[in-house]
Amino acid sequence: MEEGKTTNKHHRPTVQEILIEKLKEHVSKSEKCRKALEILLNDGEVNALLEAVNIAAVGRLRYNDHGKTHSIITSLNALKILDLLYEADIQPNTVKEKSGDIDDARVTVLLAAYLHDLGHIIHRERHYQFSLWIAKPIIERILKEIYGENIRKRIQILANTLHAIYAHDKDVVALTVEAGIIGVADATDMAKGRARIPFALGEVSIHSISALAIDYVEIKKGKEKPVRIEVHMSNSSGIFQIQELLQKKLKASNLDPYIEVVAKIKPEERRILRETEIRIV
Repeated sequence: MEEGKTTNKHHRPTVQEILIEKLKEHVSKSEKCRKALEILLNDGEVNALLEAVNIAAVGRLRYNDHGKTHSIITSLNALKILDLLYEADIQPNTVKEKSGDIDDARVTVLLAAYLHDLGHIIHRERHYQFSLWIAKPIIERILKEIYGENIRKRIQILANTLHAIYAHDKDVVALTVEAGIIGVADATDMAKGRARIPFALGEVSIHSISALAIDYVEIKKGKEKPVRIEVHMSNSSGIFQIQELLQKKLKASNLDPYIEVVAKIKPEERRILRETEIRIV
């Protein structure tokens, strides 16, 4: 059965299934992107790798989700940002450098966003480097399905995709629009659902607490800049997520002239911790 679909009319869709449908809808007008997504969602190797990612990231390190749901959210947000920038006449490098059209840029962004965290199966430190050689044969296999024997196009897309994966780290400066988009989109997956597993396992840290403070993130057309990222939070501790993750990645992306970030905090803050005393050491 195709990923994200069910034959049970009484089935209540999971968060992941809802996100998959949203992603499918977003790529439906791009045949290349639609085909790439279909392969990614149903590929046994990719699914097994993403399971292994969370064994390492969540199970061993008690860190936030970096598995399939994170890949889907990052992909959806990355494609939204790409399309908003393109609408504002900010061309991705694929188009600017005449190596392809906007749909080729979408393929690049989708592949990079979906596979950027595979390196966690080795270690979190330098995972963005490890992701390169794990993702490369998968990307090559998918590109051959889409572009056939057009070797030149496959190499151009491969090069841009690998750079985007490498540059998603906050300490690496992005050299293409596509790479900058991946870094920013990665940081937009900061809502509370991502932190529930490590928090439930007893990992009480500023990372998990601040993530639990964020209700949802919206990406929409901006008022002063082409893209507006709204971070809706129930507790001001969520500001940490913006400052430590999104703000740093936005700076490294070179897209800060085009993206505005707004934090929206509820008037009455929700309490996250029940205890008044927390052991620090």
